[in-house]
Amino acid sequence: MLTEQEKEIAALVDAGRGFDETEALVAAYSPQLRAGGRCVIYIPLKSMQALLRWVPSEAQWVSVTEGSETLLGVLIPADPDRPAARFYFALVDRGGLEVLQPHLPHYAEAVGFASLEAMADSAGFEGRVRAYAQANGSPQVELLEALLKGRAGATAASEAHILDTGGRCLVCGEAAAPGFVTTTVGTAAGASSLSFALCAAHEGEAASMFLFDFLAGKFGVELPLQIAEMASEDVYLQIEASLRALACRDLKRDDTKIQVTGLRESGLRVILRCEGHTGKRSYAYMVTTPDKVNLRRVDNARDHPEQQFRWDHVHLGLPAENRTVGPSFTFGLASLDLPTLRAEIERAEAVWLARQG
Repeated sequence: MLTEQEKEIAALVDAGRGFDETEALVAAYSPQLRAGGRCVIYIPLKSMQALLRWVPSEAQWVSVTEGSETLLGVLIPADPDRPAARFYFALVDRGGLEVLQPHLPHYAEAVGFASLEAMADSAGFEGRVRAYAQANGSPQVELLEALLKGRAGATAASEAHILDTGGRCLVCGEAAAPGFVTTTVGTAAGASSLSFALCAAHEGEAASMFLFDFLAGKFGVELPLQIAEMASEDVYLQIEASLRALACRDLKRDDTKIQVTGLRESGLRVILRCEGHTGKRSYAYMVTTPDKVNLRRVDNARDHPEQQFRWDHVHLGLPAENRTVGPSFTFGLASLDLPTLRAEIERAEAVWLARQG
């Protein structure tokens, strides 16, 4: 079965991208390769005719027979920028293989995928991945990986992809600005984050639009979806749906800010404010007592620059004090932050019930 990465690379080929451009995408994905993973990336082409027109003339052709199927393709060996080999292939019947074989300048036959992977030096894969990580690792990437790992536990994000271009802009190859830009797509059932580096000029350009639209325009890819900015009513509706998912009732909107309050069975109030689509670009999640004492709070106010991960944070010292904070790893969209909201409500109710005796 193909991985999501392999499907994306195959889609790029189908869209008309050349061999060199496709290999560049493989290099961009290489930082995600891990020891114990696949030592060969499998990329199917739609037809043998398309494959013959597309591959370099000096490529190593290999046929693989597995069960009743025969695959014919080219095996591109691993290199310093790509620790995994690549097998670009198409299905072929035995008659077609016999016709083509004499015309292939470099040809070998593999008996099953294990044989193909041995040809790709599967034994050296672990060492290549470690050498690649050592040569290309950076504190910046390590920090981003820690952020994405935190988000995987605190939010609906179940996948995180980092396109590490070695400190260069993904679009133009110039020196990248500090940090990465990140975009997330998904629902409360599961979301995926994509992070990459841009130069200062392209980072400024990307800030004026959705990142998916920015990437599609720069790489000539037609998006299969249309992205639109959420209006206030849309945000109200997703906040209310989130509060209902948190077993809150008696929902009340606030007319002065994009905020909704709900009541838990315990008597505690859950307040969700999401104004990221407005000029304020802020959000706050609060769990309070009936007399409005804050028991838990998560927000993105820019008042804690000492944090390693800015600016989203959770207030750890409540209700006693408000200054002690830790990273929350949240997005600021309640539907994606439900795991954190559930955990914060549980902590608040534990304190509240203990106080009630």
